Amino acid sequence: MNTEISYLRDLMSRLFSALRIISVLFLLGVLLYVYANISEMVTLQTNEAGMSDGIISKSSFFYLALLIIVVINGGFHTLINLFKKSGNQTPMYTEALLIWLNGLTILLNAFFISSLIFINAYNSLGVSNLGNFGVVLFTVMVLTTLWISGIVFVLRYRGT
Repeated sequence: MNTEISYLRDLMSRLFSALRIISVLFLLGVLLYVYANISEMVTLQTNEAGMSDGIISKSSFFYLALLIIVVINGGFHTLINLFKKSGNQTPMYTEALLIWLNGLTILLNAFFISSLIFINAYNSLGVSNLGNFGVVLFTVMVLTTLWISGIVFVLRYRGT
C-alpha cells in the first residue's frame, strides 16, 4: 500500500513538473506571437472616454513582460530546487509542497497567457467584443486563489 501511494506521489510530482515546463514554453510562445502581432504602440489602460491613457512601445512591452515571466518563473524554479535539496522535512511533506508549488506556477503562467492574449486582442483593430476575456481572466484568478488556499492541506503533512 505504501509503495502504491509513494508511486502515485512520485507520478504526480513528475506530471506537475512536466506541466510547469510545458506552461513556461507555451507562455514564451504566446509572448512571441503577441510581439509579432501587436502594433508599435501598446495600449495598457484607457480613461473613461475610451481614449488611450497608458501607452508603451512594443519593445518595452516585450521586455517588461519577459522580465516579469523570467523573475516569477525563475523564482519559483529556485524555490522548488531549494525544497528538493533540503532534507529536513518528511518526504510526504516535500512532495506535497513541490506539487503545490508546480501547480501554482502553472496557474500563474495560465494567467499570464490569458492576459497576453487579452492585451493582443484589445490592441488589434478588428476586435470590439472582449466580454468573454473577462470570464477567462476571472476564472484563472479564482482557480489561483483556490490553489493558494490549498496550502492549508499541504501544511498538514508537515508533522507526519
